[in-house]
Amino acid sequence: MDKLRSGIKQKGFTLVELLVVLAITAMITMTAGTVIVQTLTESGRSSGRLTASQQVQNAGFWVKYDATKAQVVMNDDPETPSVTEFLTLVWYDWNNTKYRVAYTIQEDSGGLKKLVRDYSVGSGPAQSMIVADSLDGGTTTAVWDGNMNMLTLAIQAEVGGQSAVRTYQVKPRPVV
Repeated sequence: MDKLRSGIKQKGFTLVELLVVLAITAMITMTAGTVIVQTLTESGRSSGRLTASQQVQNAGFWVKYDATKAQVVMNDDPETPSVTEFLTLVWYDWNNTKYRVAYTIQEDSGGLKKLVRDYSVGSGPAQSMIVADSLDGGTTTAVWDGNMNMLTLAIQAEVGGQSAVRTYQVKPRPVV
């Protein structure tokens, strides 16, 4: 029987080889797990930063769009004493039709604010739309410099702990 066994070579792994393979597999698994956790965490941060940036850009687009047409720029319209406007823009077209856009900052969830645009033509009713949300009401400002004929708009939004800030300068059209 010993002669039979001596002719057959046993194949397999030694204990040391198995331990080395297990150690390498554990290191690869830990590295992959760390990469996955970091990717998911950074993805959430990037998403918040991107959303905040989009809110700032959207607010800037609409204010610039309206301000380039404006002939009158006010921070608060005296014709509407019951409402405190963030910014009011007024212009008249070729047939003397009055266009009025009033931006107000209103409460939103979590202590943040939203920028609402009220647009009216002539004496018609105002159409409202939310231009941006998640704004920091304390740092979002509109400053009209009548001497320089320049509107400076600073907007800050915060989403998921990530914030975006941008400053716009707009020259409204001259009154002819």
